[in-house]
Amino acid sequence: RDRTVAAVDVDVADPVDLGLFQNWLRGLGKNRDLIRVKGVFAVKDVPDRYVFSAVDATSSGCFAEPWEPREKKGCRFSLIGANLDRQALRADFMKCLATDENYKKMIANLRFKIGDAVECRLDEERGWCRGKVIRHLYKEDVWDRPPGFVAPYQVRLDTGMLIYCPHDEGGLIRKAPCRMSGGARRRPARRRVSA
Repeated sequence: RDRTVAAVDVDVADPVDLGLFQNWLRGLGKNRDLIRVKGVFAVKDVPDRYVFSAVDATSSGCFAEPWEPREKKGCRFSLIGANLDRQALRADFMKCLATDENYKKMIANLRFKIGDAVECRLDEERGWCRGKVIRHLYKEDVWDRPPGFVAPYQVRLDTGMLIYCPHDEGGLIRKAPCRMSGGARRRPARRRVSA
């Protein structure tokens, strides 16, 4: 590891996945060795560039102007700090790129597989509703989520309604309890024991 203040510069052509990128940014915020972060990022399925800057504990990031048609899209940023592990920082960033390999890893880490019976928390009034996971990494072209957002699950409720679960968290989605099959069960008749 470097023992002096230095910069780690990264320039990659692939866009980031918004969810993985946000997790990466949260992780950077916990790194006490970082002094400054500054960069421009391409986010999958978003025409606008994402600009991020942080100095010590203060950070800001937002979608800015669109990429120019002939401009080279990608992620270009610098990390400045002391005792930086260049290889580890770069490897951590590579995990948030929108690549097939990273999406396969993301799906492998989800708690529920396609076809699993689950319960989803809809709201205070309706509470938990039973359904089945029908898709991983679900997204819509237009919705009330940030650009580039991908939900871990799409679920078909037993009512037939299609919903998505925005996060793989126990307060939003959980394993459904087993249902009894075959209707009511009768107890077996007791045997009489003769003396």
